[in-house]
Amino acid sequence: MKKLIIIIYLFQINSILKSQPSDAQWYIWNNKYGSTASQIHTTPLNSGSIQINNVQHPGPDILISGDSKNTKNDLFIIFNNGDYFNSRGGAPDDCFSKCQFPNWNYKLDLQNYLPTDGGSPSSNKIMYLYYSNIYEDDDPPANVSISQPASPSLYSLTASSYNQNTTALSSNHDVVKGDDFTLIIPKLWDSCSIISIKYAPDLFIFDQLLNPIGNASIGSSTAGLLNIINPFGYNNKFNFVNFHTPSNSQYAFNRCTIEVCCSQNINNNPFLNSYSISEKIDTAHDPNFIMVKCIEKKRQRSKYQIFR
Repeated sequence: MKKLIIIIYLFQINSILKSQPSDAQWYIWNNKYGSTASQIHTTPLNSGSIQINNVQHPGPDILISGDSKNTKNDLFIIFNNGDYFNSRGGAPDDCFSKCQFPNWNYKLDLQNYLPTDGGSPSSNKIMYLYYSNIYEDDDPPANVSISQPASPSLYSLTASSYNQNTTALSSNHDVVKGDDFTLIIPKLWDSCSIISIKYAPDLFIFDQLLNPIGNASIGSSTAGLLNIINPFGYNNKFNFVNFHTPSNSQYAFNRCTIEVCCSQNINNNPFLNSYSISEKIDTAHDPNFIMVKCIEKKRQRSKYQIFR
């Protein structure tokens, strides 16, 4: 009996861990959050507004080519109706770049979110939220937390689905080893029952589909080739394919390409009429990041080795 109890307990723990993100920068996972960003996400969201606490903003003192408007962190949100919000590449909202600086809090108000399907904002929920903290350490500090409802004194961040890319492949950010990378595949074909994805197996490890709606599933796949069956069932508009990039990956290039095609037969996959996306690979999302790997003292002189 004791052995049976132990086996059941270990199975439950394993199920909980499998349902958790491998990257601590997923602040919301499957409509749940943890007491801190790095904790197990078990608390359901039940409010129309949330607050991300103790997150650093770049502020107006950080400039890129003399222009502060491009200095911003990025948020990637997947909603329960299949819509998404991605601040990457778009004009930054004031709250992305210097919201309440230096108060270091975000306020997300879903009452400002207008679904593309004509539904009510109050009926929509955040299923997944990833924060690319570009201008601070990539891994969130232990005191980053989610709270609900958000303080009414904070400036509301507008999260609209209207910046969705429906004509090309996109992603939540560039590739950083050790972080997750989410590929966004819109409906680029009039009819497609199987999507095939070709990627670098020494750089990416497939994690899971983050589709909140539809009945898509993973078909027979091999290293470097992933097949999604019925990707657009039940009027699903996007497929969110989450990969993990190991920190010890031996991929030697500074860019990678992911190729996607509609393959009606997974046994005959010529990748004709395919689409592709090219992403840079870097040590961190911060363009100003410098890592000191070692300091060697020799003959009363200090020798510094700096790697990017």
